[in-house]
Amino acid sequence: MDYIETPDAEMLSETWTNLCRCQNLRVNLFRDLSRIILSLNAYYTELLACHDNHIRKQPNSIVDKKDGRAQIANLIRDARASSSLHKPRPSITSRAVDELKGDELQTFEKAY
Repeated sequence: MDYIETPDAEMLSETWTNLCRCQNLRVNLFRDLSRIILSLNAYYTELLACHDNHIRKQPNSIVDKKDGRAQIANLIRDARASSSLHKPRPSITSRAVDELKGDELQTFEKAY
């Protein structure tokens, strides 16, 4: 993966309100996000499989029942981890879906 740092770079959360109506920028953002999500899904699935196999195949990976339950509980927690700790992503129109009316609702419907 590349890391690009320029002196004029700004965080998306700081520029989204002003630039969210630009069709080209939205298309680029959502295309890139979908690529990231698809690549992370494969990585995350393999990582969980690795931990699962570690518990199943390595006899000394679990010390006792308490340790085994803790490891399996952690594996289950990781498998169903949500993004509840993260800020919600900005919407296409910078409003909640139930607040959309008129042109903003049409913009949302076209995007989805």
